[in-house]
Amino acid sequence: MRIGKVSAQATHHRSVKDLHAFGYIRYEPSFKRNCKSKVLAVSFRDVKSEVR
Repeated sequence: MRIGKVSAQATHHRSVKDLHAFGYIRYEPSFKRNCKSKVLAVSFRDVKSEVR
C-alpha cells in the first residue's frame, strides 16, 4: 500500500471530520489558535459490531 500525503489544510480537516463522523476517532476541535484540538482513538472493543 502506498503512503498518501495530505498537503492541503482543507483536505486534512475534511478527513478528520469524516473519521469522526464514521466513529473511528473522537475529535474535539479548539477554535483558539493557542490551544490544540483533541483527537482520541476509539477502542474497537467498546464498539458493538453490526456485521456478524
